[in-house]
Amino acid sequence: MQKSSYFSGVQSRHNLGLTVGLLAAFVLTVICYWPSLSGPFVFDDIPNLQPMGERGGLVSADHYFEFITTPRAGPLGRPLSLASFTLNADAWPADPRPFRITNLILHLVNGLLLFVFARHVFSLCRDRRTADRLALLCVAMWLLHPLLVSTTAYIIQRMTLLCTVFSLAGLLCYMRGRSQLAADPPRGWLWIIAGMGGFGLLALLSKESGILLPLYALTLELTVYGSVTTSSRHRKLLMAMLGAPIIACIAYFVINWGSIAYGFQFRPFSLGERLMTEAVILVDYLRQIVAPELSGLGIIHDDYPVSTGLTSPVSTLLS
Repeated sequence: MQKSSYFSGVQSRHNLGLTVGLLAAFVLTVICYWPSLSGPFVFDDIPNLQPMGERGGLVSADHYFEFITTPRAGPLGRPLSLASFTLNADAWPADPRPFRITNLILHLVNGLLLFVFARHVFSLCRDRRTADRLALLCVAMWLLHPLLVSTTAYIIQRMTLLCTVFSLAGLLCYMRGRSQLAADPPRGWLWIIAGMGGFGLLALLSKESGILLPLYALTLELTVYGSVTTSSRHRKLLMAMLGAPIIACIAYFVINWGSIAYGFQFRPFSLGERLMTEAVILVDYLRQIVAPELSGLGIIHDDYPVSTGLTSPVSTLLS
């Protein structure tokens, strides 16, 4: 009885410490971001939000539907992201603060979703308390990392924040279904389909980068769940479901390669040069995660050197 009571007390202290740690991370995040809430509308904020009107935002249901269904920011129009801006429509164009407060709330929501995600992943290879501590560390780094300041404080980047909300929710559904697949296949598949299909669609309608959700799930399947015992039939179905949209995307780019490349005739760089440069940028992002550099954390990168060959600059080959 005493031993049971001891372990119960240890667990209670652990849970209390975890809760306090999460709250501290959230409060510190709000404190750090508070000065940014008073900034003006900048750059792409204005052309994307201008259709809400000149005085006091949206004035009718027709105006609302026209605003969210008129493509401006991407080929799919990003209607869910545009709809989220209407929550702050009454503040347009006089007061950017409510728009940034909504962005900050979404950033905190992503932190909470990331905690649940990381906690589950780490619990597959660590004891629960260690998994909790690692998850808390990940969330604190995510919420307070300077690399995400521009994403959170730049109003129009709500599209990225909202896409991340639905992507993380989709992955959580996938993991919930994956954990139930062996014991209760129908329920497991329901969770998986809801995550990949339902939340995948919501992520895609927030920003086109939501198409990467199946790739994230496939990465989980090949790494985190690679050693988890799964029936051959379920494994094949999972591979087919996750691989199909990836193959479809590759096929789309192959079929439309000519028209995609044609658009680069009006740019100062070719499609090939862009792809090579993006490899360098990706490595630079990874470096910024480990060792942030203030000069590289802004929102303007027009002067980024274009890679014109594998050795020009040499960082292209290394990337």
